[in-house]
Amino acid sequence: MTNSFWLNVGYYFDANAKLHKKVLKQDALRISKDSVVVLDYTWEEFTTPCRIRELTDLRKVVANYLYKRHMTYHEIGGHLKLDHSTVVYHKKTFEEMLPYDIELQKLNYQFNKL
Repeated sequence: MTNSFWLNVGYYFDANAKLHKKVLKQDALRISKDSVVVLDYTWEEFTTPCRIRELTDLRKVVANYLYKRHMTYHEIGGHLKLDHSTVVYHKKTFEEMLPYDIELQKLNYQFNKL
């Protein structure tokens, strides 16, 4: 706290923004876990290093979803048990493949519809 009214207002505004982002991140993670279960996978199966196409495509969709909900690559990697560079790769390939890959489009639609 300072003697300046405007600096204090800025401090309180920023504290509320950080709290709001934290809640958004927790909600996004909970929604992701629920959506993975609805798509007939368990979260443990989803976070294994298995390289089946359906699971890697789902990881791309989840990584993109969480990134859009203000999570950092490092935070996403921690939840998905991946290195941050792998999360960057998944997000990049998701954006490149989405216009052309029909299966990825269907999976993305199903995930975001839930």
